[in-house]
Amino acid sequence: MKKPKVSIIIPVYNTADYLEEAVGSILNQTLTELEIIAVNDGSTDNSLEILERIRQKDSRLHIHSQKNRGLSEARNTGMAYATGEFIYLFDSDDMLQKETLAACYQKAITESADIVFFDAGVIGTTGQNAFRNLPYERKHLLESNIVYRGNEILTFLINKRKFSSSPCLIFTRLGYLTSINLNFYSGIIHEDQLFTFLLFLQADKVCFIPENYFKRRMRPHSIMTSPVSIKNIHGHITVCRELAKYAQKPHFAIYRRLINKQIKNLVNITASTAISLNFRTRIDVLWDLVRFFGRMLQPQSVLLLVFPGLKIKKAPNR
Repeated sequence: MKKPKVSIIIPVYNTADYLEEAVGSILNQTLTELEIIAVNDGSTDNSLEILERIRQKDSRLHIHSQKNRGLSEARNTGMAYATGEFIYLFDSDDMLQKETLAACYQKAITESADIVFFDAGVIGTTGQNAFRNLPYERKHLLESNIVYRGNEILTFLINKRKFSSSPCLIFTRLGYLTSINLNFYSGIIHEDQLFTFLLFLQADKVCFIPENYFKRRMRPHSIMTSPVSIKNIHGHITVCRELAKYAQKPHFAIYRRLINKQIKNLVNITASTAISLNFRTRIDVLWDLVRFFGRMLQPQSVLLLVFPGLKIKKAPNR
């Protein structure tokens, strides 16, 4: 059997209402040499039945079922089965423009790129206001005719507050991913923050396509739209602690300043995220942040955790 050009990994958990449309947007890609690896992560609705019905019509879809182990483990399972030249991670309730994979493949081959990334839009009635705060559009900041180094583009996007950790905006050479031995950290949410940062950090060649190829569905009760909980905080703190471990590795010494900058950003984002929690929980969060990342925690973040209603004036420009 001829090697597929792209392996698409789709974790599936109780998304029956959107699954056929989502998978259809992959099957309808203009690039046809694909393998679609759907990982049914213990769905309790009829998601598996829908997948099996689709597979009967298109043999490019491969289904792997497992007990519910979470998004990270489902993605890792799919990646372990991937045989394509490139890999693309997709979510089972979203949409992809039909020309996306062809454009990314052509760009990656032409430029010998490790990574090709692109922009996104939002679909769904709950998404329009949320979209304003998501770093999904970078076309006004980046050039499509430049081949960037991974740490270079990371530094630029982080400084502009336009770094998106969504792996659904990234098309990756499988050989590169294998060479850096990167998988998703299990058992937390916000695992993308760790995976995507490390993916970009070590890449030699990164290209950008200024198109809103990916369509993120904002729906009730998803991770993107659910209220903040201690799981969010635990996820962010775990990501920061893992990044701190990488910063101490000798072969990551050249990236240490950038890693520490990202840790500082995430630490203070964690503090600002936690202000909606109850007082006792906020104090526990503050203790963890001070204990692990005290020198990176900004004074205003401490004040807001203790007094979330406090109005802090910005220092005047000098």
